[in-house]
Amino acid sequence: MPEELDKLTNYSFKDSPDGAMAALQGAAAAREESFHGYIYAVAHGRFVLRRVMQILDEQPREQGLEPLQHQALLQIFGSDEALTVGKVAERLGIAAAFGSRLVGQLQKRGLVERKPHPSDRRASIITASSDGVELLRSIDREIYRKIRIFQESLSEDGKYSALLVFAAYVGIDGDAIAADRLHDSARWAKNFR
Repeated sequence: MPEELDKLTNYSFKDSPDGAMAALQGAAAAREESFHGYIYAVAHGRFVLRRVMQILDEQPREQGLEPLQHQALLQIFGSDEALTVGKVAERLGIAAAFGSRLVGQLQKRGLVERKPHPSDRRASIITASSDGVELLRSIDREIYRKIRIFQESLSEDGKYSALLVFAAYVGIDGDAIAADRLHDSARWAKNFR
């Protein structure tokens, strides 16, 4: 493993630049207290995200699906509402014409089915077939097997650093996560005194 990757994989706040510990106080506080420490945490978070995305893209390919086909199948099966081709395209952020081709590719492989829309004769409802669901299960098992292996290479501090960065991206206050971590650490320490 290259030295740079090893450093990121075994990331620890104790080894990080001054101020990286501020990442445990939330992203906003970290940016104010030490921009370098904050960027150090962001770099680690991006490393984790990139590696996870690589795993998420590699596994469908190993089972004969392109990543976007896999994403479409996930959206179709995982949606809490009936999806039309247009809705599939919208959820993937692609043009409707491309969404139609994508759904057609999945249908040709027997992974999805088209059913008439109950109120719009121009549209079809797209559902995952039993073969599509079984393929999703197979891909999911392998993804999580590989992700568990990757997780074992991360330090606890590195996991929390990535979590705090992701929390900031989606608008969750990192202070609550840090409080939970500190609470868990105190409880652990108390149990082993």
